Amino acid sequence: MPDRPTDTVASQDVAADELSRLRRKHQQCEERLAQLRGRLLLTDEEKVEEVTLKKQKLMMKDRMEAIHRALERAGDPDPR
Repeated sequence: MPDRPTDTVASQDVAADELSRLRRKHQQCEERLAQLRGRLLLTDEEKVEEVTLKKQKLMMKDRMEAIHRALERAGDPDPR
């Protein structure tokens, strides 16, 4: 737990930066999944990639939600 207000602000900045990074990565995964969905047949490697991307997206979404909740508790309801 931060001791000073500046620690809280710094923590919020780090969290907001991570949130931004996760959003970009989540979007990249979604774009790649859209490419894979557009194909008629997937190779075995592409099938594995698709499953991996879906799992990554879920993990990123969970992490984004956790960051969002932490920022709300810290008094920053909209870290965008």
